[in-house]
Parts: sequence; structure tokens; C-alpha cells
Amino acid sequence: MDMDHVCMDMFEAQDGVGLVMLAHYAALMSMRTNYWYFQRWPRLLLESIAELLAPEWHQHISWPRNMIELNTS
Repeated sequence: MDMDHVCMDMFEAQDGVGLVMLAHYAALMSMRTNYWYFQRWPRLLLESIAELLAPEWHQHISWPRNMIELNTS
């Protein structure tokens, strides 16, 4: 998988927009239930993102949180 360097820079800088994008990627990963190696990663990734995000950003990760709960429970 290739990732644009701009996105990688945003993730590394713990930019709010970048972390929200990463949370959405984690939600998409959780939908791939046929890949055993993705099983734990979406939840772990979202937990880390939630810890890093400022409180005003938490509303923007509600959809990824709901999808991950739905797909990993």
C-alpha cells in the first residue's frame, strides 16, 4: 500500500485532521473480517487515536468508533 507523504506527515505530527483520517481507515480495516491479521488492529489504532486527539475532535471519530464496535464484537 502506498501512502502519500503529506498524509504520513500529518499522522506523524498528530494533526487532528490526519488522525481523523486514520480513524476512518481503521474503520475500513475492521470491515475486512476475512483477514485474521486485521482483527485487533482497528480497535487498538482507534484507542491510540482517541488518546492523542483533543476533545473537540472526538465527535469526528464517532462513525469509525461505531463501525469498529459493530465489526469487531
